[in-house]
Amino acid sequence: MSFLIPLFFLFILSGASYRRFIDRRLQARIMDAQENEQTSVILLYDEKDTHLEEAIKEHGGKIKYRLDIIQGFAVDLPCKCVEKLVRIPGVTFIADDAKLSTLMDIARPTVGGTIAEESNLTGQGIGIAVLDTGVYPHADLSLGTNRIVAFKDFVNEKEFPYDDNGHGTHVAGIAAGNGYMSEGKYKGMAPKANILGVKVMDKNGSGTTSDIVAGMQWAWENRNRYNIRIVSLSIGSDPDLKAAEDPLVKGVEALWDGGIVVVTAAGNSGPGKRTINSPGISQKIITVGATDTRSTIDRKDDIIAKFSSRGPTGENILKPDIVAPGVNITSLNSDIDFIPEKSTKRYRFKKMTEPYKEMSGTSMATPIVSGAIALLLENQEQLTPDEVKAKLMDTAISVNDRDYAQGKGQINIGKIIKK
Repeated sequence: MSFLIPLFFLFILSGASYRRFIDRRLQARIMDAQENEQTSVILLYDEKDTHLEEAIKEHGGKIKYRLDIIQGFAVDLPCKCVEKLVRIPGVTFIADDAKLSTLMDIARPTVGGTIAEESNLTGQGIGIAVLDTGVYPHADLSLGTNRIVAFKDFVNEKEFPYDDNGHGTHVAGIAAGNGYMSEGKYKGMAPKANILGVKVMDKNGSGTTSDIVAGMQWAWENRNRYNIRIVSLSIGSDPDLKAAEDPLVKGVEALWDGGIVVVTAAGNSGPGKRTINSPGISQKIITVGATDTRSTIDRKDDIIAKFSSRGPTGENILKPDIVAPGVNITSLNSDIDFIPEKSTKRYRFKKMTEPYKEMSGTSMATPIVSGAIALLLENQEQLTPDEVKAKLMDTAISVNDRDYAQGKGQINIGKIIKK
């Protein structure tokens, strides 16, 4: 027995050592799983072995996506096989394929948008990829010149643009609506920028990590074709992983390092501290909080919205980086019952009696910043993501709140436009 006891403890320690490479949410699920229960994971690796895909399949896994952008695979497999996968040489971490949700006329002048307009900046030719619930072919985006230049659906695999929730269309309108249905009153920040609608969230505003990372990968693969300079993410989830292990963070940082500016919402979990959502916990990208303009153009009465998530992150990174208006923002409404035609590229949609609606959230503040960046990149196209971020932060105007609530303050695009 004297030999059996050490071996027994060695076995336990061995299992425990492997579990530290498994998302704790997955560990809990595995413990309570039924015999044949399935789960969805994202497997990360440091070196892609030619036998890795074979090993995944041998352990009962079905590959959903090959996520080269983060050196990973999205895999569906039996719960009982997760610990077997983490033992494969080259596998560095197995994350839960977690669920995410969307984050729910005065804003433009408040952040200096009218100054950009006076300089004839419209964002023309700049591609903004909106990863969200889709984009409805609203007149403000599609009549005259159709600026929904591409659409990719990771949820229902439809070919043509639609939005069965409405959140993504509202976001797209804030960034790039031209105000057609309101005679310019509800114009977005960059009214001639192009929109790439990437549907990664379903009709309930819910989506999986794997679909969102696949959407990031699609944006990366099509960056040159559509001049995608900006990825706008008005989505988020609780940061249950360290940034280095988080597939969402790895995805946005790969885009950033590749020259694409990534803008994401801080979250709507304020006013408490340490409530920044993922992927906004990334040190590299631009994380946006929300202000309440109190329905005036005067910046002096602006305050941080109570719901806006505060920093710092769990790893003590100061966030958000900047803030922008996010309360009672008027933008595009959607016909959520519209189903795109399969046989034609002609959009057939009814005329809405209410083409606009109000929404609040850091979701709305985020595309204000995305649209402002489109103006900046039209004006100074050579800027890198790091330079864009630095310019926005260096010229921001304080909202007289703490750094962990406002970052550097509210953006002021008029200060960085070269006339």
